[in-house]
Amino acid sequence: MPAIPQPTLAMEFDASGTADTSMDYTSPMQEREPADKPFTCAKCGAGYLHFQSLWRHRRKCEGTYRVSCALCEKQYHRKDHCLIHLRRVHHITDRPEDHVALPLDH
Repeated sequence: MPAIPQPTLAMEFDASGTADTSMDYTSPMQEREPADKPFTCAKCGAGYLHFQSLWRHRRKCEGTYRVSCALCEKQYHRKDHCLIHLRRVHHITDRPEDHVALPLDH
């Protein structure tokens, strides 16, 4: 997994997860209203209060899936969402992580 770059510019991500930092960006350290979301996805415009949330969001915006349910093959961007699916849909409570297929190849 590539290192998370410092949040100095707005970012677009290519298929490999590499950040393109060529876009303009407003620093999150500037004074702002509490409801402002300083980290914005350059592709879809989704805003986040924390850079880590934008970094996590990029997989969803790119359409890349990291994990799938080993029982029904439903795909997820995040492992924690797959674990919730296993508990709610398949009622797996004992070691649900054993039923997660990691990682998906494209």
